[in-house]
Amino acid sequence: MQLRRLPRFSLVLALLALPGLASASEIEVPVNLAPGPFRIALPSPDGTRLAVAGGPGVQGREHTVIVLDLACGRDSVRVATLSRSAPYDSLPARVPEDFVRLQWSPDGRRLFALGSVYELTDSGGALTGKLLRRVSKPLFDFRFGPGDEAAGVAMRYAEEKQITRSRRGFVVALEYGMYPLDRNLVIPIPPREKYGEAWITAEWPDPPAVDFDRDGTLLIYYPYHRITERFAPGRTREEVKDRKPAPRAEPGLGPFAFKKPCRREWTLIADGRSDRVRVRFE
Repeated sequence: MQLRRLPRFSLVLALLALPGLASASEIEVPVNLAPGPFRIALPSPDGTRLAVAGGPGVQGREHTVIVLDLACGRDSVRVATLSRSAPYDSLPARVPEDFVRLQWSPDGRRLFALGSVYELTDSGGALTGKLLRRVSKPLFDFRFGPGDEAAGVAMRYAEEKQITRSRRGFVVALEYGMYPLDRNLVIPIPPREKYGEAWITAEWPDPPAVDFDRDGTLLIYYPYHRITERFAPGRTREEVKDRKPAPRAEPGLGPFAFKKPCRREWTLIADGRSDRVRVRFE
């Protein structure tokens, strides 16, 4: 059978009518991660960036942190390797909440990743990352605030302890604090309740948390008695009823889908053969 040649305009219309053909594009980007089974990713709040961390998932071994960027209106992915020697903290077996591994600032310019804080910038069309500070203790939560402020909940130790004269239990000792991004120090926040720094995981399953309110004040959640307080240095501390910090963003493999400000879908593929990120976009 002889095929009838279509005019150029008709050919374009015919191609657009083919099933499965859409305006969405798809790219797969290889990511060079440290060997091992630990693989996680987390998109920035607007979905234009994806943080990826990987390695053996063993304390004392080195892990990789990478960021991929696909801004609205672009059709190519920029990649920045932030660290190939990031540390990893092992979680005690009897603690129900994992340490925070990845966390973005609300504007997607800063990233907490495996114990370090980075700032991402555009430099000559390339994406680069600058180390702002390190965090020495493992954290159950870390949130970016206004300006150069950040807050977190660190673990000092976790062990079986004598809770009362007749009862023993597994206790995590907490340390709430401010983490200035322009200085490599921690400003401790003493808990407002006597036992606010203790977390008996079997009795108080809700994990400790922090968050910044819209006006910049800090919300602190203590597992003990399920208390939330508003905290601002130099001001009166007050308990907040029926209020908790917003849940932290949880990393995974994806897919992570976004509609605004532009359509994005990120997926980290770790199938044992190669590590790569698939992104669908319009």
